[in-house]
Amino acid sequence: MVYDINEGKNQEIMKHCRTLQECIDENILADFLKTYETEVISMLFTEMTEEARDLSREDGYEAGLKQGRKSEIINCSAKK
Repeated sequence: MVYDINEGKNQEIMKHCRTLQECIDENILADFLKTYETEVISMLFTEMTEEARDLSREDGYEAGLKQGRKSEIINCSAKK
């Protein structure tokens, strides 16, 4: 998978990368992050991708509920 990190693109990814670098700079888990930086970044991307998928499902579910309610209202009105 390739991520576009150009200006204005995927700011969430860039925020996490900056956060990791800040931790290293401030010697917070620095040895661990230097050793496993690639794996940590990969895990963050996976987590963000899963969160995006879950949000998409939730949005789709909500949209489906709204559409179902509209259809029900229209059907009830047509029966009267």
